[in-house]
Amino acid sequence: MTMSGVLWITGLSGAGKTTLAKRVVRALREDDAFGHGGVVHVDGDKMREILGSDLGHDAKDRRTNAWRIARTCAFLAGEGCFVVCSTMSMFQEIWTHNRQAFDPYLEVLLAVPVEVLKKRDTKGIYRAGVRNVAGVDLEVTWPQTPDLVLSSEGEGDLARNAALLVGRARDMRCGFTSRRTA
Repeated sequence: MTMSGVLWITGLSGAGKTTLAKRVVRALREDDAFGHGGVVHVDGDKMREILGSDLGHDAKDRRTNAWRIARTCAFLAGEGCFVVCSTMSMFQEIWTHNRQAFDPYLEVLLAVPVEVLKKRDTKGIYRAGVRNVAGVDLEVTWPQTPDLVLSSEGEGDLARNAALLVGRARDMRCGFTSRRTA
């Protein structure tokens, strides 16, 4: 048996959203309570690839992409999937929508200082001259009341965060609330 729900991981580019989500999804798929087909990973970068190259990275296009992701998660959860979403989606209306649309829902903010992200910069996003960088030259609005705020600066943080989120996902599946109790 599977149970729908949405675990939404957000943070700046390079914060480790996708890496964390992949680890959580892998663990949940190995859990008999979730089953392999019952857990779906929705990733912001992958959604851009899947839906085509019609969007840039300015605030307007980022908002459009955020809504596409939220609607995709709603569809999948409505079909009974447990969704682990990893995306920036930096707009208050997305957070408000998610809280109203998804039950159960867990909102996770990966908080990493921009200085650390600039050192990681595996995609070259933070190098000089790049425009429309969220958190640098684009203002970011983060959730006002995320359920969890986690650090993501090293491998130890990744392992700890994944274990914590797997536990919270299991709680969600069992109907326990996991809001703002970290």
